[in-house]
Amino acid sequence: MQRLHGSLISGNGASYRLNRFLGYVEEGRRRKHCVHPDGYNDVIALGLLVDEFREQRPSMKPKLYWHQAAPEITTAARS
Repeated sequence: MQRLHGSLISGNGASYRLNRFLGYVEEGRRRKHCVHPDGYNDVIALGLLVDEFREQRPSMKPKLYWHQAAPEITTAARS
């Protein structure tokens, strides 16, 4: 795995803040991409590269796992 990607509706501030906290970078915007009862909404495309995650992980661990140990991440293939 080299990257993760996701998307969210532009008006979802809580989700946007969480993803930015996790290290995701805004990569683009699809204008008027999603229909909503109030009209069309933009969709924000987000991405996270493995190197960016490695840089962010030490600062995230105490905030996400303050009551317990963080899970170990390995690159070994599962059988």
